[in-house]
Amino acid sequence: MSLKRNILYAVLWQLAWFAAVIPAGKGLPWVGLLATIPVILVAGWGRWPRALMVMAVSFVVGLAVDAALGFSGMSNYPGGMFDGRLSPPWMWVLWLQLGLALDLCLAWLRPRPWLAMLFGLLGAPGAYLGGVAFGAMLAPQGKVALGIAVGLAYAIAVPLLIRLTRCPPSSS
Repeated sequence: MSLKRNILYAVLWQLAWFAAVIPAGKGLPWVGLLATIPVILVAGWGRWPRALMVMAVSFVVGLAVDAALGFSGMSNYPGGMFDGRLSPPWMWVLWLQLGLALDLCLAWLRPRPWLAMLFGLLGAPGAYLGGVAFGAMLAPQGKVALGIAVGLAYAIAVPLLIRLTRCPPSSS
């Protein structure tokens, strides 16, 4: 994977997070879905079988994590399914992008499971609490509880995603 493509994906991945979360907080959740199309195209270009597999695994893991957070009362999404306990589609595409990031710009975490766990533990709470700050989601049990729950969930989910998609990334 070329360094330019990894840098491009890293930048697009971050921009797509803002493009999904900010409009969702303003009641425009479908904007985020449209904003992710270029990100997914860049990540998948020339490597669609692997990219589709990574996205499928990421979708299942992400849905499980968000359902656990939602049904335990830690998070709630305005406009989400089951009274907001199940994350909406704009959140699903963020999970697809995380899986692709772990396969591209964050591939260096693959042989380092402890760093992958630390990345999830420390990185994910900021993303979710950012979502709360932008009004895209709620923290019914409080921000501290949500941050802890998300950190613990991602400390498991990130290494799990790496393990479930462990075949070497494509060299294109």
